[in-house]
Amino acid sequence: AMAVQLKGRKHELALQLTKLNALSPLDTLARGYGICRAMPDGHVISGINQVESGQKVEVVLHDGWMECSVMRKGEGKIDR
Repeated sequence: AMAVQLKGRKHELALQLTKLNALSPLDTLARGYGICRAMPDGHVISGINQVESGQKVEVVLHDGWMECSVMRKGEGKIDR
């Protein structure tokens, strides 16, 4: 009885861990997403109106980062 209960708890824990990993920023980055941050203060850029042409930004990926310059920007939906 105790072994069955322990097995159930382990399964429950594994399910919770899977859900938690789905929310992990690191797992999101590993799926191909990035985080764009303004330089030099490092605040996260979530909208096009937070940057200007010529501004330097830092893009964080799952395996590192890169410094980039905004060449141009546009508003509206992106094509997929």
